[in-house]
Amino acid sequence: AAPPKPEGQWAESAQRYYRMEGVYMGALENRNGFVPIRQPGSKWYLSEEDLPSGSPPIGTRYLAGWGYLLSRDLVHVLARTSAQWHLGAVQSAGEEQSGRSGEDGAEFRNSPTRNHTGPPYPQAPAWYRALPWEDVLVGTLLQQHGAMLQSHRGFSPAWRPCPEYTIVHHLDVDAPALMEALAAQEASGLWNIKWVQCTSGWHAAGSYEQWKRWRESLAGVEPI
Repeated sequence: AAPPKPEGQWAESAQRYYRMEGVYMGALENRNGFVPIRQPGSKWYLSEEDLPSGSPPIGTRYLAGWGYLLSRDLVHVLARTSAQWHLGAVQSAGEEQSGRSGEDGAEFRNSPTRNHTGPPYPQAPAWYRALPWEDVLVGTLLQQHGAMLQSHRGFSPAWRPCPEYTIVHHLDVDAPALMEALAAQEASGLWNIKWVQCTSGWHAAGSYEQWKRWRESLAGVEPI
């Protein structure tokens, strides 16, 4: 079912001045799109066997998962698509347990179970099972449905500074040390009028490589 439309005078005014549909906004960290990390020591490691080079969704552009904005209609797109695929997997698994399944077992399948009277479920592509990250999945699914991503400067990655127009900042490993101080600066209104310090690292503001080296020099931090 389609998401309900806002009602009332406020909703009419908001719809006149703001986009209420098709909103996918956040930080585009990887401008060349998704590239699997092949270093085994990385927590984001993905082997060639898991996702071969050149396979989709490699190259797909997506917004970073630590913070992005979705309009309700796109949330429904994601929920509907994933529900179809997951329901297909559950039904296939049920067939296997009852002795009615073929070799596919719990794999995603095109055909529904014998007890299902609705339309066939679409088969989930191979990359859906290979990707462990919600942000790449979200970007891929939305762009397959024609959604356009919008990179907004107010969404600030961990290696960038925090100016007064910041909407969301990714603290990453700095969260335990800086969360309380940043919350106080936001509550006082200071963050609304000036830049604030939002990293404890020695890296230059805006340098991903320096930030990464600093991050991985910390004890007990898993490499990325």
